[in-house]
Amino acid sequence: MKKIMIAIMTVTMFLLPTFCVEALSKSTIMPAEVLQKSIKKSIATPIAIVLPQRIPVAKNPYITAKTTSTATSYKVVYYALKKPTTVNSPQALHASKKDAILRITAKKYHSQAMAMKKIESVNHFTAAGKVIAIMPTVKGYQDAGAGSQWTSWKMGRWSLTSHTTTNRPTADVTRAQQIIRYLQKHQLPIPRQNGVVIIGEDGQKNAVIWQNGAVVYTLDYTAKALDVIQAATSLN
Repeated sequence: MKKIMIAIMTVTMFLLPTFCVEALSKSTIMPAEVLQKSIKKSIATPIAIVLPQRIPVAKNPYITAKTTSTATSYKVVYYALKKPTTVNSPQALHASKKDAILRITAKKYHSQAMAMKKIESVNHFTAAGKVIAIMPTVKGYQDAGAGSQWTSWKMGRWSLTSHTTTNRPTADVTRAQQIIRYLQKHQLPIPRQNGVVIIGEDGQKNAVIWQNGAVVYTLDYTAKALDVIQAATSLN
């Protein structure tokens, strides 16, 4: 059976199910959901598989992925490459980390309590420091030290933290406002019990981490803060 060449042109951040892709060697048009089906088919795990339907814009135009899975975990790394290739092809398996644009991982722990401890270990939220009004209806907490500044706030079961440096003292609040406005129209996955969002300067650590029973899911590897939020609100 011939491998299907997946070629996805990324002009703006795209919505996978409705986007169409064109193979350079043929004039046929394929629905981009072929990529997601190929990814799901390559994952062998009893864990519930969720994948982002929105992928960040990248310099290189062709999206592919590398997957790994076990009985208690799975990982999908999306890459933007210069040439079209299939999921888990040699080109995808040996792609450079600099070409990675998004990663989703899932890990099942021995118990829900252990999964909750994992969430707590990465939660940067703190109610210490100065109380601020991030938005008219959203209260936050701001703390600073060692050249860094953090603004934290709550949205339902989600704890969110935006980081900046003290020489850019308004950047974390501006970013927090952008995220809040986006989340007023789009919904993050419902965590059971808790979820964490960590947002940094562009190019720094950006992650969305949430618990579903004994399983902890993580979305990261995005260069821009809003990209990881958009990916998280598109999970299916």
